[in-house]
Amino acid sequence: MYNEKRELIGKEHVAYHVAYDKVGILYHSGFISGRSAGSFVHWMIRTVVFAAIWAVTYGVIWFGKFVMAHKIQIIIGICSIVAVAIVAKLLIWIKQRNKLVKVPVKVEENENR
Repeated sequence: MYNEKRELIGKEHVAYHVAYDKVGILYHSGFISGRSAGSFVHWMIRTVVFAAIWAVTYGVIWFGKFVMAHKIQIIIGICSIVAVAIVAKLLIWIKQRNKLVKVPVKVEENENR
């Protein structure tokens, strides 16, 4: 419970500072004026930023749970991708090495045939 509360306070703190900064920019540019407009815009920005931070946090937690639930399949997949990459690099290296061995031969056509 304590960590959840601290995490919520951290998200609110970040959302507050982002909103404060953006509203300040809007005031200085003359886009908004007055306390009510500033408060409204501040709370709108703060809500959007908080929702975005919450969505990212939720996505990271969901991804972590997914990885932990399917760790064997993920390890097999990563190892398969690494193996395919190694084989592909090896084949490319062999092909490039064979090109260096080849010697171009100029063949002239014989018109007597």
